[in-house]
Amino acid sequence: MEWAEICENEGVEIFSPVASGQLYLLLLNEEAFKWANELLPEVRKVYSGLLVQKIDLNPWTQQLHHAGLTKEVYDFEGWDYVSTDVFGSCDMNGELVRMYDDWRNYIRDLLNFSLSLNEKYKAKGVIFGPEIMVPESSQSTLMAGTDFWGHGELSEEELEAGKIKLFKILFEETYGKVKGYSFWSWMPGFEITYFEVEVERGGQKYKDRIVPGYQGEGPLNVIKCYYLEDCYYRNKAEEDLAKFMRTFKDDALQAIEDAKGVINQIRDFSQLLAEEAEDILSKAEEAYKSGDYLIAKRLAHEVCDMRNEINPAGIFIDGFADDWVRRYEPLAVDDVGDVSNEEDDLKSVYVTNDENFLYLMIEYAGEPGPDGVVIFLDADMDGLFDHHIRICSSEAFLAKAIQPSYPPPSEWERVASLKYAYGQVVELKVQLDVMGRPNAVKMQIASWSEEMQDISDRMADFSLITYDVKG
Repeated sequence: MEWAEICENEGVEIFSPVASGQLYLLLLNEEAFKWANELLPEVRKVYSGLLVQKIDLNPWTQQLHHAGLTKEVYDFEGWDYVSTDVFGSCDMNGELVRMYDDWRNYIRDLLNFSLSLNEKYKAKGVIFGPEIMVPESSQSTLMAGTDFWGHGELSEEELEAGKIKLFKILFEETYGKVKGYSFWSWMPGFEITYFEVEVERGGQKYKDRIVPGYQGEGPLNVIKCYYLEDCYYRNKAEEDLAKFMRTFKDDALQAIEDAKGVINQIRDFSQLLAEEAEDILSKAEEAYKSGDYLIAKRLAHEVCDMRNEINPAGIFIDGFADDWVRRYEPLAVDDVGDVSNEEDDLKSVYVTNDENFLYLMIEYAGEPGPDGVVIFLDADMDGLFDHHIRICSSEAFLAKAIQPSYPPPSEWERVASLKYAYGQVVELKVQLDVMGRPNAVKMQIASWSEEMQDISDRMADFSLITYDVKG
């Protein structure tokens, strides 16, 4: 109420008495959404200007589903305008916003819902704000890749170009249909931020925000050209974008040429990997022809990153046995048919290593079942198991040894997540460093049955299998 008095005395045109929608998130019940409306008559006694709520009309980012609430909880009775924050981390159905088309569809859906509420409550119109932001990207989103932030590797100029395009799309979809805007992150020098990224400081890992770069005047010029209806700023924004795009075009073309060279390198290593790379390169070339240079560059870089899969051992973790059988003999074999379930019936195990990794491939009588295998490892050759590998269709990890008590998974002390593949066979690789760089490894291998909560088939009758680490 004190702020309402200040706004009245200072002649403030529009006032939002609920300063932040965090109240709704903290309480997250229907009563929390009624509180602002109950406050409204008291504010009207003090303040004579226009009143709006600070609220997010996207039910997913407002987290209505956590409380079993629906969009019917939004109530603008007595308010001058229907208003909404624009965050864009996910759309109105809870799907991640990763592509420009996702952003455009989200803006359309948010606008249509806002206009329907305006019609329902006979308000003066729709205002986008108090906070219009750009899509917030967590670490998982960046790993999946976005049109506007890539995988988190883009330069400041590329990030700014993405923001220019996001703002342009917002205006294209809403200009003339809403009564006003309130942008949160528009001024030159404003930081572009990633959210929920895993960082490590002082030996501790936690989720935090990081700042990959800062924007120039491009986003501001997009706003000016609409707000001032001045062609100069529209042209300036277009010039900025065109300048960026000329650079991006050259960068994308170079990345595509680099990707072609990488495909030639990996073709002898893995035909399957080469085919996957060629498919991605084809999409990069299509994006380049369409003028989507940032997307073309990102896709071409994905191909270039595939060269990291090339290793001296000649093994590609893809769930197929062809690279193994061309180069190696099995380290151990098991009798086929010694268990009734083919997807638990172990056939052979292959093991090799390079300077950094130990590679394993486990072959079944048929295709591997989802419950996977357990592998016990004695890396210091003292007759005791040091580590335990658990691999199933959903994950693979290395943990400290858990025999003989075999406690529940919640009590396993995990050491590292492992790169793995499930397909015709099960493949994985383990960093030698986390195992203490052993000279030799003894192991027992068995398939696992979730239904029995026990071992199903024992490789080579569960005898100790020894592998001498090369080099």
